[in-house]
Amino acid sequence: WSDHEVEKLFQLVELHGNQWSTIQDMLGRSAVDCRWKFQDAQKSYETGPWSSESVKLLLKSVRQLLQISKQEMDVREINEWTLRHDMKIPWTTISHKVKRRRKDCYFKWKQMTKRSNQQAEELGLSPIPMAATKLKIDVRAEYFRWKAEQSRSSKWRK
Repeated sequence: WSDHEVEKLFQLVELHGNQWSTIQDMLGRSAVDCRWKFQDAQKSYETGPWSSESVKLLLKSVRQLLQISKQEMDVREINEWTLRHDMKIPWTTISHKVKRRRKDCYFKWKQMTKRSNQQAEELGLSPIPMAATKLKIDVRAEYFRWKAEQSRSSKWRK
């Protein structure tokens, strides 16, 4: 993104609000790119290393937005809960509460999940993936199964 494009993005957001599909046409960028660039370019988000208070706020915000009543749940337990209840963590809403960029919150959670799973494995427990990670694996597995079926059925037709 050039400085001119970012300036124009801010002007368009001022005119059209969060109508990213309208803004994308005027900038020649995808709506997702426009939204993420706008969020990244705003100065209201904190950057840099995470303080222990910020991590606690992240955990608290995730619990609140998922409406988890048990406040002692750690990252691993929350991931297990989201999988059991087929829920996704609303990272955009979390980012507004934590005052961090959406992707920073997501990657911090991913890092915390990795650490939590490493500790669990040391205790002999099985790792619990993040909901998005599990969904990606399932989609990939389904795709490869479908692809294999297609290739088998096309060989018989020849």
